[in-house]
Amino acid sequence: MNCPHINRDTPMIYKNLKHFISDETGTAIVDYGLILAVFSSIFMVVYSQMGTSLNNAFKQISAVLT
Repeated sequence: MNCPHINRDTPMIYKNLKHFISDETGTAIVDYGLILAVFSSIFMVVYSQMGTSLNNAFKQISAVLT
């Protein structure tokens, strides 16, 4: 990506900002982190619902046995 406004007289901060914006080296890690966060959230919801149903089932079994 060549920007006609950036040349050797441009301050270093603008050059670094252009490089930072165009750099895509960490995007895969961010994508995998987001996927992991979504799967962990789904797992926590399913696990908590399953725990509640198991607790209710064991309470019913306990009530029948006593």
